[in-house]
Amino acid sequence: MRSSLLRVHGAKRILYASVVAAASLTMTIWYATARGQDFNFDQRNYHIGIPFLLAHSTFWESVGPAGLQSYLNPYVLEIQFFAIRHLSGIGSGVTLAVVQSLAFMIAGLISADIAKLAGGSQAAALGLLGFALSLLAPVPLSEAGTTFIELITAVPVLAAYALLLVRGRWFSSLASAALAGALLGAATALKLTNGVFALGVVGFALAGPDGPRERIVWLLACGVVAILAFVVVGGPWHLALWQRFGNPLFPFFNDIFPSPDYPGIWDGVKWISRPSALHGDERFLPHSFLAIWRYPLYWLLGGSPSPGLGSPSSELSFRDARWIIAVLGITFFLAALPIFCSWARARLKEPATGLLFAFTIGYLAWLFEFGIQRYAVPLDILCGAVLLTLTIGLPAKWLRLPILLAIALASWQTMVVPNWGRLPWLPYWQSINPQPLHFGEPSIVFLTFKPSLFIAASLPPDTRYVGIDGEFDLRAGNNTALTRQLKRELASTKHFRLKEADPGTVPAASAEILASYGLFVTDRCRPLHVADEAFRICDVASI
Repeated sequence: MRSSLLRVHGAKRILYASVVAAASLTMTIWYATARGQDFNFDQRNYHIGIPFLLAHSTFWESVGPAGLQSYLNPYVLEIQFFAIRHLSGIGSGVTLAVVQSLAFMIAGLISADIAKLAGGSQAAALGLLGFALSLLAPVPLSEAGTTFIELITAVPVLAAYALLLVRGRWFSSLASAALAGALLGAATALKLTNGVFALGVVGFALAGPDGPRERIVWLLACGVVAILAFVVVGGPWHLALWQRFGNPLFPFFNDIFPSPDYPGIWDGVKWISRPSALHGDERFLPHSFLAIWRYPLYWLLGGSPSPGLGSPSSELSFRDARWIIAVLGITFFLAALPIFCSWARARLKEPATGLLFAFTIGYLAWLFEFGIQRYAVPLDILCGAVLLTLTIGLPAKWLRLPILLAIALASWQTMVVPNWGRLPWLPYWQSINPQPLHFGEPSIVFLTFKPSLFIAASLPPDTRYVGIDGEFDLRAGNNTALTRQLKRELASTKHFRLKEADPGTVPAASAEILASYGLFVTDRCRPLHVADEAFRICDVASI
């Protein structure tokens, strides 16, 4: 009898996992292919260009070629670039989608573990509904098949949370925490914004069956291993930045690691002080504690309080009904903990409560540090597991399935998935011309606009690039690592041709920077067409 029951439960697990895998692959591949080839802003700015320069050993000889994004850890981008160069256009999109679908699959496993708390015949249905709500995440789905890396780096973050949720079941709590720390450290090294989710580990330590001493031990182990993993994965890159700029995270955290090479930013009229570029874009940061509830309300109803933004947390508009329910549910849950003591003691013994705490910590840290929706992809996907956890906590068991089903249907009906920019599918990836332009001799190209570095992959591979679009102050009178490098390049490469790239005209600020080096843009230009955009490449001469 026992062996028969084990076979039945084993078959159910296999069926559940198969449904989760099939749904994850279908949804991500659909959104990756149905809209066409990805052509997002960041891809044009640095997702294509930086790996291309690294592949041809011209990156460190270039000067801020993609502005601030020039010096982000490029490891994941290099893998994506390899796929784009060696597969067909649609083959690249599908390959990216398959890797990205792993994030949704892990969310399905998390939902299955949480649903076990409900027990009985409802567990499988509840788990699938929780997974469905994780899958109905508009911003993560918008990244399917794109070169954005948030959906890829969400995989180790979600895997770490899954390990902490079931700690002690397959591995000891200490081993689970150490492995989770390795995953979180690696995820943060690959994308710094994932660091806010590492803070969520504290949430898991606030709930569960293990004792206080055991929690402190594995929490410390998780933190130490996370730091070691960050150093191993990101250490070589950040060491190179430290040696060049005196800031291992350049230009970010410049208020902690002061570097004179990022003194400010051009506002179109003058250079303004900006000692830290941590936030990236402060338009999305909340100005009130009420944003905790206000942002999710906008995500449901649409619109934005900020002119020119489709959402308070995104350039593009999207609709997501899940968040307002999850945030309100967590609010009532936290408010009830100090009131209903016996109920609170029972809930604090459940590992799933730790997931609620981790989600809350991650949400607050993300909201007030960044507020940019793409950076919250792991939370977007976990939103389904949070709703499942809150629903299972309802005392009336017969209400759980109907409520979760209603939320899933409402989310499906109201969901609007944003589009970051797409092109029709062609046999090749359109951001890179099949036949590169030839200059006849090595060249230095001044880039005067953003996004622009993607054109490097359609130009000669021995070309070096200088970004004079205003994000770094490269005027010759400044004594920074970047201006010193540019002066050395101009002095030691007399046999190099100097060229300038623009969309039709030379910006005044760029002309000023060139003039400070005794250079100007001539009228000897040739056209360059990449994808559906037209540029010109002009010769640069001495004044």
